Amino acid sequence: MDVKEFDEFVKRQQEAASGIASVDWDGERKEWLDYLDKLYKKIESLLHKYVSAGQIQLGYGQIDLNEENLGSYAAKQMVLRIGPKSVVLEPIGTFLIGSKGRVDITGPAGKAQLLLVDSKASGPASLIHVRIGVGGKLPAPPTED
Repeated sequence: MDVKEFDEFVKRQQEAASGIASVDWDGERKEWLDYLDKLYKKIESLLHKYVSAGQIQLGYGQIDLNEENLGSYAAKQMVLRIGPKSVVLEPIGTFLIGSKGRVDITGPAGKAQLLLVDSKASGPASLIHVRIGVGGKLPAPPTED
């Protein structure tokens, strides 16, 4: 690699870093925590009949998450108690390929994962887009239909 190529490499890295810096990380974290709250409210509404009858106890705890660019932050986890059994909904993080976030559900029967995906997604292929550029230039992203 000669000096000119190295200069171009450094310039590309600076451009990439400025793109990362322009992301509103606080906004991303807030959006993720808002999505978690909406998920928990939906679960509360679905289980309202059982909670109000005392058949299910619903509670919340707090966990600390640490994600690149977002840093450390606190998030709520939901705990459902049905008789002697507990089911825990634990947020894992927001930056996952093809989704806006993940919540793991752990209970006596095992573990499952909930992924927050775009409601317009028709399948896994619609969640991931690949663009290939030449000379460090990426083509414009596809337009939404």
